Amino acid sequence: MLGWEFNLANLFAVPIIIGTGVDNGVNMLYRWREERSKSELILTRSVGKSVTICWLTTIAGFAALIPANHHGISTLGLVLALGGTQILIATLLVLPALMKVIETDLDARSQDSGAGKRTEENSMAEGEPRRIAGGGVNLARTFGTATIVVALVLVASLAYAASEKRARSDEVVKEAEAIILEAGKKDQLDSVMVNHAIDDLNQALKIDPHNDTAYVDLGFCYGMLQDSAKASDMYRTATLINPSPDNFKELADLYLRTRNFEGALMAANAGLQKDPHNARLFNAKGLALNNLQRHDEAVEAFRQAVRYDPSLEVARQNLDAVTGKAAKSGQRSQ
Repeated sequence: MLGWEFNLANLFAVPIIIGTGVDNGVNMLYRWREERSKSELILTRSVGKSVTICWLTTIAGFAALIPANHHGISTLGLVLALGGTQILIATLLVLPALMKVIETDLDARSQDSGAGKRTEENSMAEGEPRRIAGGGVNLARTFGTATIVVALVLVASLAYAASEKRARSDEVVKEAEAIILEAGKKDQLDSVMVNHAIDDLNQALKIDPHNDTAYVDLGFCYGMLQDSAKASDMYRTATLINPSPDNFKELADLYLRTRNFEGALMAANAGLQKDPHNARLFNAKGLALNNLQRHDEAVEAFRQAVRYDPSLEVARQNLDAVTGKAAKSGQRSQ
């Protein structure tokens, strides 16, 4: 409804909201069962105040995540803060009203006590289990079940809408990639076709602002147009949306092309934290280290690349080149 979408980060907010929200209902319900005759005081003077203060501080803590630079953490804080606010409203408005309905139902049943007592005595004499008037409890269970069903339907519909948006955005991205491929086949760079691809990719981002593939392709396009600043921004945005090893590899390659070797090393290390056995990231790390004159570390990085992917010929060639240079420098020193 608000145009927000679930991702791998904020999807975890759903069980957190449900788990923490249950506490409010449990506290209110048990207090109401203890002091049903004072139900008006429960909300204003007793557990109601405690629940309110507790959840206001919880919402404030969740909201502190919203200004985070990482998109996943920011949306996680947003969803948790909004969910916490809705839980507080439900606890202070919906639950007391529901308890009042149950209380009225139980009071109405207790008025016919004479007949009820006689029926109970007869049932106990015949060995039947005691039956508690459960109309209000059944109503509460029905309400709770309906709430869970509605929540599940809402989550499923939001997830389906998000997948539909991503599918349409991916279709536009594929069209843009086809244009980029055609532009790359020409002898000279066709900037008109590249700009056309950029327009298509921006259109894909309007459909799904969190399509990291579109940002990667935009970075590639701006790199073709020699706009390294915009290319770097696009690749960094892709890693913020989806910190995958492939996205960090693209960012590291860009930094290597623009001779930002420190940035390339950091991007490669960030990707290796996600995938410690990624040979291509080790190769990028080795290139960065070699250009930073850290040859021993570069040799180790290239060896790791060859170890994890023996078919990666470029890493093997880089290893031979670096070890050959080291051998020549050793001969000169002798």
